[in-house]
Amino acid sequence: MRSFVCISIALFLSLPSFAQMNAKVEWKDFKKDGYFLEIPQTWNVQPSNSESTLVKIFAPRETQNDTYLENLTLVVHDINDLAVDLDMYSEMLFQEYNKRLKSVSLVQNKRIQSDELDYQYLRYIGKDGSTQILLDQYVWLNQGEALILTFSSEASKHYAYKFIGQKMLDSFEFAVE
Repeated sequence: MRSFVCISIALFLSLPSFAQMNAKVEWKDFKKDGYFLEIPQTWNVQPSNSESTLVKIFAPRETQNDTYLENLTLVVHDINDLAVDLDMYSEMLFQEYNKRLKSVSLVQNKRIQSDELDYQYLRYIGKDGSTQILLDQYVWLNQGEALILTFSSEASKHYAYKFIGQKMLDSFEFAVE
């Protein structure tokens, strides 16, 4: 009986997350600076104050108490002066996350072969303040630029946002203007 009560409480508390997963998601095309993505219509595109961050896209708040908004970011770094390959650049990113997040771990690091351009898939888990987050990241090196596309979610809500995050990451294309 005690197990049933605990499971029932856990399911009730996770309902907002499952609402995102189970709701029919309407998608829209998003283009910026020669890049293309599909994003949920209800997500908010935020202007960036950073020269290297091209776009930040945030999920709507699930509740008034929602303190971490799931998000997708596209960052472009000029690497013309660096002699790096995908493996070296991925290691540099991991070192940067070690500075910005607490207790960060690289959970997955895999090279993905693509018809267009090979890329690195990285998955991190760490703490942003007191919130445990999971980051799924695709990294490309292309014509002197490093492109970093990152989907970030609360670790406890990752399953609920997995489909949405994966679809956004997989929709990325170098747009033909």
